[in-house]
Amino acid sequence: MVLKGWTPEAHGVFTDNLVRARRQLATSFDTKSSEMLAQSAGTDIIGGLWHMKTVFESYPNSKDGTSKTIWIFSDMISETQTFSIPGLIEGGPEQMLARVRAKGLLVPLKGYKIHVGGVSTSGLSPEAWLTIRAFWKMYFVECGSELVSYSVESSAQR
Repeated sequence: MVLKGWTPEAHGVFTDNLVRARRQLATSFDTKSSEMLAQSAGTDIIGGLWHMKTVFESYPNSKDGTSKTIWIFSDMISETQTFSIPGLIEGGPEQMLARVRAKGLLVPLKGYKIHVGGVSTSGLSPEAWLTIRAFWKMYFVECGSELVSYSVESSAQR
């Protein structure tokens, strides 16, 4: 745990103490988080998609037909305990999609537009890279979204 704390609602004479306590928590968090190191080298792309969906849908006007676009800058090599692409490449994109379905990892993204940049080719054969790309294309279709771009390029065009 990086930090644990609690500050209650306060009014009147207690406000100064509350402000001071909140400032101490923020300072403590800054200090402790600056010393943190990554615990895992893996990438959780599907977890990131869930997070972005939550962010988008937490806004009050999110259901009024507003365009929802997600830009992903990643190697697209998902490596979590539940779904690790390196161990699944040989089975092909269909088997990878079957694993995602079985594990309940399809993020409902109906109406979302997805752009992916910075996809890695490092350490991958052309066949492996094409397999991963085919999987993500199938994944986003299954989620109800549109994969607009999928590229090794890391500079986005406006």
